[in-house]
Amino acid sequence: MDQLTIRRHIEEGSTFYLDILGKSEHMKTEQFPHYTIIRPKKGQHGGTSIYNIKIDHLPEAEALRLVQEIKDHKEHIF
Repeated sequence: MDQLTIRRHIEEGSTFYLDILGKSEHMKTEQFPHYTIIRPKKGQHGGTSIYNIKIDHLPEAEALRLVQEIKDHKEHIF
């Protein structure tokens, strides 16, 4: 199996896992145009993750702006 195929499987698996985690009764999911955030609901405990980042198709300037926006959240990025 080549590196690209392995990477694709890892990304698909992690997105599947985080989507399920975001559906837990103590979590909420926020869908943005180019990424997804899961976080605990108010009053609940748990981790926050940013994932499913899709910027490959964007012009470089827009992709760089989104990278900075994602970093500004100061949360775990997967």
